[in-house]
Amino acid sequence: MKFRLLKIVIPYILAALSSLLTAKSQDIRILDAEQDPIPGVLILHQPGEKVYTSDAQGWIRGLQLKPQDTLLFQHPSYYTRRVTHDEIQALNYKIFLEFNTLNLEQVIVSANKWETKRSELSQSVRSLEAKDFQKQETQTAADLIGLAEGVFIQKSQLGGGSPMIRGFSANSVLLVIDGVRMNNAIYRSGNLQNVISLDAHSIERAEVLYGPGSLVYGSDALGGVMDFHTWEPRFATENKSQLQTRTSIRYASANQEKTFHSDWNLAGKRWAWQSSLTYSDYEDLSMGTRGPQAYTRPFFSTRLQERDTLVPNADRYNQVSTGYEQFNSTQKFRFRIGRKHLLEYAWYYSKTSQVPRYDRLIQPADDGEGLRNAQWYYGPQKWQMHRLSFSSFQAQTWYDQARLTAAFQHYEESRQDRRFGQELFRSRQERVHIYSLNWDLEKNFNLKNTLYYGLEFLYNRVQSRAGSQDIVSQENFPLSTRYPDGSKYYSTAAYANFRASPHPLWTYAAGIRYTFTGLRASLAGNQAFFELPFENIQLDNGSWNASLGLVYRPSSGHQFNGNVSSGFRAPNIDDAAKVFDSEPGRVVVPNPNLRPEQVYNLDLAWIWNPGEAFQLEVNFFHTWARDLMVRRNFLFEGQDSIVYDGSLSRVQALVNAERARIYGLQFSQKWQISPSLGWSNQVSWMRGKTSEGNFVRHASPLFGRSEIVYQKAAFRFYGDVSFQGSIPYARLAPSERGKAYLYAPDKNGNPHSPGWYSINVKVTYDWPFIKESWGSISSSIRVENILDKLYRPYSSGISAPGRNFIFSLRSSF
Repeated sequence: MKFRLLKIVIPYILAALSSLLTAKSQDIRILDAEQDPIPGVLILHQPGEKVYTSDAQGWIRGLQLKPQDTLLFQHPSYYTRRVTHDEIQALNYKIFLEFNTLNLEQVIVSANKWETKRSELSQSVRSLEAKDFQKQETQTAADLIGLAEGVFIQKSQLGGGSPMIRGFSANSVLLVIDGVRMNNAIYRSGNLQNVISLDAHSIERAEVLYGPGSLVYGSDALGGVMDFHTWEPRFATENKSQLQTRTSIRYASANQEKTFHSDWNLAGKRWAWQSSLTYSDYEDLSMGTRGPQAYTRPFFSTRLQERDTLVPNADRYNQVSTGYEQFNSTQKFRFRIGRKHLLEYAWYYSKTSQVPRYDRLIQPADDGEGLRNAQWYYGPQKWQMHRLSFSSFQAQTWYDQARLTAAFQHYEESRQDRRFGQELFRSRQERVHIYSLNWDLEKNFNLKNTLYYGLEFLYNRVQSRAGSQDIVSQENFPLSTRYPDGSKYYSTAAYANFRASPHPLWTYAAGIRYTFTGLRASLAGNQAFFELPFENIQLDNGSWNASLGLVYRPSSGHQFNGNVSSGFRAPNIDDAAKVFDSEPGRVVVPNPNLRPEQVYNLDLAWIWNPGEAFQLEVNFFHTWARDLMVRRNFLFEGQDSIVYDGSLSRVQALVNAERARIYGLQFSQKWQISPSLGWSNQVSWMRGKTSEGNFVRHASPLFGRSEIVYQKAAFRFYGDVSFQGSIPYARLAPSERGKAYLYAPDKNGNPHSPGWYSINVKVTYDWPFIKESWGSISSSIRVENILDKLYRPYSSGISAPGRNFIFSLRSSF
């Protein structure tokens, strides 16, 4: 009996011992085809379906694997992969996932402020990942967002970049960082450079929502929304603290760029800290040599023997007075409260040195002889933001997910200038305090119906100072401020957006929003400089906006999208209360009767995805705009001129006097020819005319990019061609014709924007470590503008870099 019992029990004991011996604790690392770690991968441990998540360095540690086990690796940007225990051993516990550039199931946040499958969105959206930024070696956040098709970047100086989207720019496109809008009360209609406040190295993902985004984001989102997401703190995967670091250094020859970046993620099971620091030093930018010689800089202004003097430029292809420095810091802390709640605090800081405004420094004098300005630069631009958010994922009767976000931003900018041959140096400084509160909720009624809704409150307060000084006598003089000091701008709003999929072939969405905006400003402080017929400005406006969208999926390889929407931009302090000289002999004064600009937009798209290797997408849009704010001659109590800064100037003001039609096409194609070779293309074309028959200033020319990628083990090669079509004099907006010094002359001597192309290549190699678990390191060299073309992107005041060698070194531990 005892023997029979032992005979039965012993095999089970031996099996258990065998299981214990074979179930070893293993560390697995998840990488992409470029051997970069992939954080946030979900790993399902089968059998048992236990779920793990890879850390910031792609590691999943401490797995107890048995011979019969299978692991499932899932990530929204990569193809799902199922791997057995034997296969994991054969791969030396290193799992490679293939990036799915054609994935329509890609998760998009910008459309509803919550994660939504791209295949269920009727709006046109593009998403860029950190690997895209690294591949192109973008220097600033402006260069970064310019990688998205349909986003054209204008630059007035090296320290800048003003995105143009679907014929709109500056304060008519919206910047969002981690769910908080950056646009403030003094964003102007002229080209804006504020996007460079964001650190390109701390961006994990960026999304562009094309067309009006007022349904979710309110005012300013006429042409589109640029939604940036910085690296998120990631919790530890074990019951002990974990530290991951990334470091990079870069040098570029065209402007002697020297950039250092470091970030780290220190985490426990319930807390995490993500820190990022970046410092960049840019010297004067060298342009190409093969192109219009009108773009060169033959001389520049300097001060000799207490006199402004024009001196020859030893290298006419060197754009003297373009260099600057920048420092960025991002600190994010995340705390897990139970299993269903998250608390996050983040602090963002950016500061530049003085940034010379190059287009004003090459502007000719009024008589055409010499230069108009001896000095013109932006003072140090400072931006910081504190953001506190609380997220709940515990389903309630009226929401499944909810997020409350409070933010405070402090923004500083200044303008310093002095006319050539004059001794009066002018300085105007602005500070803006921005408070915002957002409450965004999501309710899933079932797997087919979702409601997104929320409330928003904004408050801006503007401080404006000004003064002038004689640079010889050092005597100080009063000067009119750019904006009324103490101005206030505020907004309250409520929105709701319902999305339903009643059938596998169909998804539709309908939404509505109401926004109330107000503005208060006192002009009393400037009455000493010019008499205005009113002392206070008060504007109150309400705006209803709506959106209706439809997605039709007739087969697994085809998708058709249609969307109609409206958007608005309410007058801000810059529109309604600014007094400034737009050009010599003209002064723009406040108009207390401004109304919001309105747009109505139609979007149609066809996406063809016949298999996992190919995707084609064509987007058509048509925008009708009315009540556009344009500068027109104005009268003050019957007077058409006033004395401003000592000169009799023609009075102008912004008025709601123009309509416009803008339409265009966006084309993109991606083809994964083989596991090692990929090819992609993107082209954007648009036209825009006002009701007066003039071409729209911010309607960009034909432009795009073609790219090939080849990768084999640790080696990667990238080649791309960027291009822009020409804009002849006949299609230049009147405001651009008046700035002939920014353009090249055509055969008739008229300004025009010539077409151009730039050929670029990059090679990257990943160096093996003696011990793989230590981390990874890669080096690369990129050569931009190989043919040394001399070109200037449309509407820009600075020429693009000439032949540019970029060397970078990256490591992660």
